[in-house]
Amino acid sequence: MKSTRRFIVTLLLTTLVISLISAGTPAQSSATSSDPMGNIAGVKKGVDSITAEEFREQLAWWAHDDRGGREPGTPGNIEAGDAAAAEFKRLGLEPYGDMGKDGHRTFFQYFDRGGKFGFHPKDVQLTAGNRSWILGKDYTQASWTKESDFKNLPVVFAGYGIVSRTLDYNDYAGMDVKDKAILIFNHEPQEKNPQSRWYGTRRTPEATLSRKVRNAAFRRGVKLILMVDGPLHHDPARDQLTPKKSSFRRFCPVLHIRRAVAEALLEGSGKTLEGLQKAIDENDAPASMPLKTRISFKARYALVKPARNILALFRGSSPKLQDEVIIVGAHYDHIGVGMYGSASPSRRGEIHNGADDNATGSVGVLELAEAFAESGVKTKRSILFMLFDAEEKGLLGSFHYVAHPLVPLDKTAAMMNMDMIGHVRNNKMSVGGTGTCAAWEKILKKAEHGSPLIWRHGRSASGGSDHLAFVRKRIPVLMYHSGMNPYYHSPDDDAFRCNPLGAQEVLRTLFRTLVLAANLDRKPVWTNYRSSVASNRLNLGVRVRSHKKGARVVKVTASTPGARAGLKAGDIIIRIGDSPVRNRFGLSRALRKVKWGQSVEMEFLRGTKKMNVTAHFPKRKKPGVKKPEPRIKKKKVI
Repeated sequence: MKSTRRFIVTLLLTTLVISLISAGTPAQSSATSSDPMGNIAGVKKGVDSITAEEFREQLAWWAHDDRGGREPGTPGNIEAGDAAAAEFKRLGLEPYGDMGKDGHRTFFQYFDRGGKFGFHPKDVQLTAGNRSWILGKDYTQASWTKESDFKNLPVVFAGYGIVSRTLDYNDYAGMDVKDKAILIFNHEPQEKNPQSRWYGTRRTPEATLSRKVRNAAFRRGVKLILMVDGPLHHDPARDQLTPKKSSFRRFCPVLHIRRAVAEALLEGSGKTLEGLQKAIDENDAPASMPLKTRISFKARYALVKPARNILALFRGSSPKLQDEVIIVGAHYDHIGVGMYGSASPSRRGEIHNGADDNATGSVGVLELAEAFAESGVKTKRSILFMLFDAEEKGLLGSFHYVAHPLVPLDKTAAMMNMDMIGHVRNNKMSVGGTGTCAAWEKILKKAEHGSPLIWRHGRSASGGSDHLAFVRKRIPVLMYHSGMNPYYHSPDDDAFRCNPLGAQEVLRTLFRTLVLAANLDRKPVWTNYRSSVASNRLNLGVRVRSHKKGARVVKVTASTPGARAGLKAGDIIIRIGDSPVRNRFGLSRALRKVKWGQSVEMEFLRGTKKMNVTAHFPKRKKPGVKKPEPRIKKKKVI
């Protein structure tokens, strides 16, 4: 009985002690107790500072029409770069670009190759008699030549500048235009008429700028082409100057002029632009004639504005490791009005705002910089925030940086790149390059803890973005990319189509990743991921570029499916299997449908001849485990 009482008393006392201990222990949130980074000061504040609202607001500014598509060297690109530098300065980050004239670092690293080339404003003149016109205000360049110096050229009005045997039409019939300037209309006759013999409302092949330049300069010896938008088919109130690009830069300069300039050239002829265009369109016949005006043109083709990378440093706290940096970057340029790189060739001249590509990455860099500067978080290594220019021209900004690094490459611990993070769909997000460093998987597992996104890891570090320059230098990378979308490289890539809430979660996770990587005791070590894992991707074995008819082959690697099928440089791939190929991206999409060990029919153009071949893709060799050699018992030697 006594033993029973003692047991009950002991049990009650034990329960009381446990309850008192529990009551005196402060409750912890499940997030803090389970979060592997919950004990790092400043992390929560930094994460919470990154919001979808702020991201949306900044993205709207970066991808606004006022930025003009952010082509390198243009006012919109310069304005965006200056705004980024001003933000870095506001946050108290160290400028880490080129040295300024005062001996202090600036936020900019300048380079010529990716900049804007054209007629240099100080060395260009367009005059007729006592009249002169201003580049950019009255006319703009539509094709490029290195040097031009023409005096008192006779001017011929040459209609639309079209020669077409198919349509039995020739604007140069009976006209001598050799060593002269010509005035022509842009586009083609009756272009708004769906019943027109000029292919209805579709663009007539002979009416393209390149064909007009070839017919005029190469075949007829024209020295200068002056092109104007006719008042019948273009809004007379706008009279907009649109820079166009022609590959025929070796033949002659082409100027896009305003109507006031064209009317001045017609003086003394008794004709007007509207009258001439009506005559051609209504009669469906040329109305070419020599004019009484003579014109002079002088120009020098040169670098107008250089390209600029933008760099700012968040200084690490460890005396031993602060000289090492982790770069987090994104390219901030885009393709302007689509004169190069546009996936919508018929809409060249319209502003390509590049909201997802890559205003989202640019805003991401600024958001991360703010989170580090204002959260109080400390990192052993320094973090170098970078915005690359001229990525769309061939990764020129990043390759310039690795060729002229402002932090020695052996002190560059890693590079994390963001390119198109604005289209997170179904809560799925991709990060590539995990195979470039053995430490990445552990770091990403901790950083992604609690994220609402489903993270897909890719070992490969391939892909045409700025991280590639660092891969070539064997520097570990991570590449953040939310996937392709239908608006890529088109005028429809606008801010309202992006997903700010998805971008918020990407940046919050990347902030945590940066903190962990910058606090590693040992520098991340490059891993040759290519030799450690077999590729999942089918490879035709060709390098291609986009062409108006498909994907043009630039190079063929020997002993590959493409080489065995007989492909040669210059061929234009137009179909693989049932999938049409309209550009280089279409080729990638078509290859995704092909399986290992499959044979598919491939259609391509060789000159004007259409050819069909069968491409054989070998069965994939799975990386096997090497069997250990049998052990041979050695006889004991006595």
